[in-house]
Amino acid sequence: MEYIHTDGSIKTISEIKQQYSNTSFPSIGIDKALLNFGYNPIVDNGSPDNSDNTKVYVKDGVEQNSNKDWVYKWVLKDRHSDIEGGKTKAEQDKDYQALLDTYQKDFLRAERKPLLEEADWAINKLFDSGGDTSKWKTYRQALRDITKASDIYDVTWPTKPS
Repeated sequence: MEYIHTDGSIKTISEIKQQYSNTSFPSIGIDKALLNFGYNPIVDNGSPDNSDNTKVYVKDGVEQNSNKDWVYKWVLKDRHSDIEGGKTKAEQDKDYQALLDTYQKDFLRAERKPLLEEADWAINKLFDSGGDTSKWKTYRQALRDITKASDIYDVTWPTKPS
């Protein structure tokens, strides 16, 4: 946790304790004790939601909210620099999105695995008993194609045959 001093400086509790090394601070109610030294706690309000993978929110100082609590200010910046590692910002953005897509496909595969196992079991059971396996085979193929969806971040899972 960080604290803001009346002079505008921001410090962690460790830095404050080091600054006042001859002072004993309580383990409970430390925020109240620090008020005597001119320090107010900064409430971690978390970064805003971000739907753009090419941008990232970063802390940009502090401000008082409507409750007079000190909170972090956030600013949206480009995730990548103009040139880094010999790649342009556009190339870096593309590579990063490809990495995210790989992670999402891996997640979908992990979710799909038990469903495929269940479909294989149902197909084998129906096959052994002479039943119609076509609905389960269609379902199984739809599961296999899930990573080829037009939007892998908003897939519609196929309905399991009854």
